[in-house]
Amino acid sequence: MQGIIQPANRRRLHIVALGVLTLVALLLVFGQLTTFAAIPTSPGEDVSSVINAAPQQATGCKEGWKVDDQHVGLPGWTIHARLANDANATEYTQMTDGNGYFKFDDLPEGSYLFWEEMQTGWAPVTSPQFISPVAAGDICNGVYDDGDIRFKNKQATPTPTPSTEGTRIHGIVYDLTCEGLVPMPDVLLETWRSQLPDDLDFLYQTKYSQADGSFHFVLLPPYPNYDHTLVFPPAGYVAIAALAPEGTVVAPDHIRFDNPGWEWFDDNVFILQEEDLICETPTVTPTPTDTPTHTPTYTPTPFPYGCI
Repeated sequence: MQGIIQPANRRRLHIVALGVLTLVALLLVFGQLTTFAAIPTSPGEDVSSVINAAPQQATGCKEGWKVDDQHVGLPGWTIHARLANDANATEYTQMTDGNGYFKFDDLPEGSYLFWEEMQTGWAPVTSPQFISPVAAGDICNGVYDDGDIRFKNKQATPTPTPSTEGTRIHGIVYDLTCEGLVPMPDVLLETWRSQLPDDLDFLYQTKYSQADGSFHFVLLPPYPNYDHTLVFPPAGYVAIAALAPEGTVVAPDHIRFDNPGWEWFDDNVFILQEEDLICETPTVTPTPTDTPTHTPTYTPTPFPYGCI
């Protein structure tokens, strides 16, 4: 026997049992079959019951990765999750697999706090906890994208006490000369923050590159969706290239960092060059070679035959 739950979420069942059996009501919710009522019967019993099918809360999936500072997955790390606004809410726990991957299936909708259990000999690079939303129908596909969680750590013995939370952006400015790359001091750099990737909503910090060409920004929470670092070449110079191992190079003078948190973005590079730089290729003067002197061949004149 089967019945369909009506829109009012109630269904009256009436049968005469012919044997010992248990009626089990099943409800299909978001593609999953769920048992929500069981009614024991006896032979010949006239069973009439109203089953209340209370609406089931919508759920989604949240996934993430646990990596070291070289972006190699770390297996065997414990990750926790619970609703962010309720310290007494149900706590969920998962363990990272061999690739450092973890996921939480069937989380009810809401904003969740995710945190890692720190292991001895490791220090956090990103924040050890994140707040992230879970919406109905969110899926986990095993591919990293903007909405996923990423915990990053580096080895450290003994485990240090984390410093002030914030996003750290480090790099260096170079001058491309005819002799090669030379660190360039006193170059203006700015960091901006935005909610959309192509916008610059507000200026956060301004700095100049140091004597060795390096620059260092510390950007405190609350974190935006995007941080931007821009370089402003001095008069007579242009930006010709940029490198960002963990960011996006928008233009030679612009690097963007998506979903920044408590982490270090290192090894960023801006390369500038004089606008009118012309590096002449040195003219190679060929080494002269001696022309060999012709040595004539002597042919003797034969004496005449006969009497003198």
